[in-house]
Amino acid sequence: MFTNISYHSNPANKGNIDMFSVKNTYAWILDGADGLFPAHISDAISDAHWFVDRISAFLKQHLGYQTEISELMKQAMIMAQREFQSFDGYGDLCDMNMPSASCAVLKAEDGKLSYFILGNCEVVLHYKDGNIITLSDLRLQQLDGKLLKISEQARRKKRMPLYQMKEFMNQMLVENRLRRNVSDGFYVLGEDAAAADHAITGVIPLERIHQIYLICNGFAQYYLHERVMKNLYTYLEKTRNAKLVEEYNQLLEKQPDDIMMARSLQKELSGQSTMICFDVDTSMRIGMNSK
Repeated sequence: MFTNISYHSNPANKGNIDMFSVKNTYAWILDGADGLFPAHISDAISDAHWFVDRISAFLKQHLGYQTEISELMKQAMIMAQREFQSFDGYGDLCDMNMPSASCAVLKAEDGKLSYFILGNCEVVLHYKDGNIITLSDLRLQQLDGKLLKISEQARRKKRMPLYQMKEFMNQMLVENRLRRNVSDGFYVLGEDAAAADHAITGVIPLERIHQIYLICNGFAQYYLHERVMKNLYTYLEKTRNAKLVEEYNQLLEKQPDDIMMARSLQKELSGQSTMICFDVDTSMRIGMNSK
């Protein structure tokens, strides 16, 4: 059972769209964000608030049953998208108007812990012997990290002046965010239920785990960072061209993933927003369904 629940949320991050829940044998955390071009058609404070609320309500109703988390998250996205389509104005939207969310979902059953992570969330497992294991999805941050290395390499080789390099960096930060739910990009909960197939998932023994942290690292602050939003319109309307994107793709393919760089960028551009902590009590049989 999950017991001794505590949480911390950074009150300075007023843009947080976080929602979490911890029950006897399952838990989740959601962190929502509006689209690159936000469109407010729902009856909530924002479409991102509406989306996170609907996903959370679906999980509360269904996560306690014996269904794989990946399949359940697909069903949740299909449900939310179907309801979102009923709002006036939906037919005028494009994918860059759509809300999205990152998530970490856990389920304890038959002595094992299943996890599902998509987007800018993290699971930290504290073991009884003192070991700590971190499970996270840093694919967007890794894209930005590769971009930073490309820029540094070009600057060292004096391929372009510093002011042009900064402009290139800001443009490609936008480009990276256009890779939402596409191959070689990053994946989040949104209008495409197939994104669930690209989540970080697994099943691990539960018996040696003492404590679990669920963390959402400020998805909206990172995804919609001020440097991105400042350059969004200029890049899409005036600068973006097929040749530039193709050259950038070729440069990305040559850069290896760098977890340390990704974490550094995460800390720089957003920072931790919400953290939930709870203990794992294995003295009782884990695996019973609960609602």
